[in-house]
Amino acid sequence: LAFALFLESGVMLIAVGATLTFYAVYLVPYEERRLRQQFGERYLEYRRRTPMLWPRWSAFRTPPEVNVHLRSLGKELRRVCILALIAVPTELFCDELRGRPLLRLIAGIG
Repeated sequence: LAFALFLESGVMLIAVGATLTFYAVYLVPYEERRLRQQFGERYLEYRRRTPMLWPRWSAFRTPPEVNVHLRSLGKELRRVCILALIAVPTELFCDELRGRPLLRLIAGIG
């Protein structure tokens, strides 16, 4: 959905909407039946405690103490850098597709 809005594409927005509708109408009920068969009462209890699509923000609690592991922090930093290496060229490419070249805009050319 965000990608369709980002591209400002009505066709992509309709395709994403149709996909989400198909998922909600056909795949979610199928998956829930299968999970009910596989896990029985445990799944039903989980379903009672867990919202289907939107989180229940009131259920979140900040623990009194937060531990940060530097090794895990380093891994996350590497992931962010990799995502940036993917996201920035993608953004530039999409701007070219939309006819709004970001590099020329930043450089003051055109």
